[in-house]
Amino acid sequence: LTIVKSILLATIGMFFPIIYIYFPQNFLYLGIKDSIFKAGLVFIIVAAVLAVTFGTSVGLSVFTIFLPMILLMHYMITTKRPAKYTVLVGTVAMFVSLGTVLYTMGITPEYLESGKALQDFIQMVETFLKNGNVEMNAEMTHNLTNLFNQVVNTFPAMLLIGSIVTSYFTLSITGNKLLFNGIVIKKPNPFYYFKLPKALGFAALIIMTLNLGFSSIFEGYESYILNISLIFSFFFMAEGLSLIYFYLKSKRVSRFILILVFMFSIYITYMQAILGFLGILDSILNFRKLPDEVI
Repeated sequence: LTIVKSILLATIGMFFPIIYIYFPQNFLYLGIKDSIFKAGLVFIIVAAVLAVTFGTSVGLSVFTIFLPMILLMHYMITTKRPAKYTVLVGTVAMFVSLGTVLYTMGITPEYLESGKALQDFIQMVETFLKNGNVEMNAEMTHNLTNLFNQVVNTFPAMLLIGSIVTSYFTLSITGNKLLFNGIVIKKPNPFYYFKLPKALGFAALIIMTLNLGFSSIFEGYESYILNISLIFSFFFMAEGLSLIYFYLKSKRVSRFILILVFMFSIYITYMQAILGFLGILDSILNFRKLPDEVI
């Protein structure tokens, strides 16, 4: 069953990459519940099936990206390390593995900054549109160029955020499934208790102030500041969402409303800004009277 579910997830993930968030937890759960050897064997079978079905590069990529993360998180869990360190180790493992896979595929900083990368991207989209009898025009090319530049400028932050989310979800889901089977591990607290240290809140305020009022001092480092700001924004948006969830849960609001709030926070830009600001305030003022850090 784990093999079939994992192959289905990997297949869907090729079209909707966000689905890969749920991919590693099947093997981590199996590794804790039964044995890491059984989990490793099942993982190798899944990677082999993907290689045969979709090509060697797909199977090797899945193998390289997820296996180190699963093994290291399994070690952290079985040695009873705190959940935040397990998430950290899983994040680093996946981030490094992603970088390795992208580098071997030729997607390097030099390539992304070259004109060839943009040309290849536009050509790929143009070919796709032609297959659907749609002609590329100047406005579409301009929009695609802007989109490409935005993605390239924030690529490191996006990879890191993706690794954090995958690691966090993997440990949370694995912990909940194991608890259902009577096995207790150190896992993240419920999301509505998520809180960042006060020091990070002050750091975010300082970065925002410097970025708005003294942007000239960051001249030449705009890309670094953009990526750091994006990572901070993600963390505090998560805390702001956690704060909203906390109060909605206390009012016993239905799960449907919680899902709607989550969807709005993803797709509406000003909602993201509001949640981020709420997150910073909660980190500093501690509206929920929680410990300084809860993960």
